[in-house]
Amino acid sequence: SMSRSSAAMAVATGLSLAPAFISPAAPSQRTQLRGVVSNAAGSVGASGSAAAPSGVSSRAGALAAVAVSAAAVSAKRQASTRAAAGAVACRAFDASAQPGVTPPLGFFDPAGICKDVSETEFKRLRSCELRHGRAAMMGAAGLLAQSVYKLPYYEDVPSGLAAQWTEPGANSLWLIFGLIGCLEIGLCPWKEDPEDPGNYGDPLNLGKGSVSLEMRNKELNNGRFAMFAWLGIVSAELYTGTSGAGQLAVARDMKVAASARHSFCGASTATRARAERSGLRAFDLAS
Repeated sequence: SMSRSSAAMAVATGLSLAPAFISPAAPSQRTQLRGVVSNAAGSVGASGSAAAPSGVSSRAGALAAVAVSAAAVSAKRQASTRAAAGAVACRAFDASAQPGVTPPLGFFDPAGICKDVSETEFKRLRSCELRHGRAAMMGAAGLLAQSVYKLPYYEDVPSGLAAQWTEPGANSLWLIFGLIGCLEIGLCPWKEDPEDPGNYGDPLNLGKGSVSLEMRNKELNNGRFAMFAWLGIVSAELYTGTSGAGQLAVARDMKVAASARHSFCGASTATRARAERSGLRAFDLAS
């Protein structure tokens, strides 16, 4: 708006001083008989009247040039100010300033996944990280708990990965998949806030109305740790054939028969040796 007003002022000044740039009209002349030409106003003071418009024109031209220059400088300053404001507004999203950046590693992104990432894409990645972390925390806790405790009607279900292929554990697996699908497509009373990744509400009011930065960092770090823990438990079971807490009992003896191992997908091929290491008996180091 300031640049427009400056430009309008310059135009108005130029229009008001326009007559000063036009040379005065020549005195009217008339032709007499016999071709004699004479001035109507006479020649008295011709030199003085011609000099006056010349001085006024030079001063008016200088004033007009100053006005135009001032308007150009003002418009240039305002354009540079708007450009600087736009540059600040369009500054790249800083992923290193978000929750989850804690010592000792700080902002740890060796793969460069968050390099030049937009805010929308970062929120999507953070939502995925929180979901995987929460699932890993429940999965790691479940793999450990089932080695020492069985739910009613699940006493005959083996511990570890074999539970997902043994009835009634297999039926429960499909129920869990169905629940996860309902959460993913939004068929549940809790929906994620698009502006706050991982926020599905707080029905138990555990956050007391607000979640602090410290609590967010704790959840992210626990989820990251649980993902490694779940991967370690599963890898150890595939290698040793011992599930959950039983891996702690046989940690001193890594010489396990090949028949005690079982595949990740498919029926368990564990033998009686594996069964003796499972459940509560896994803690009997004397056996």
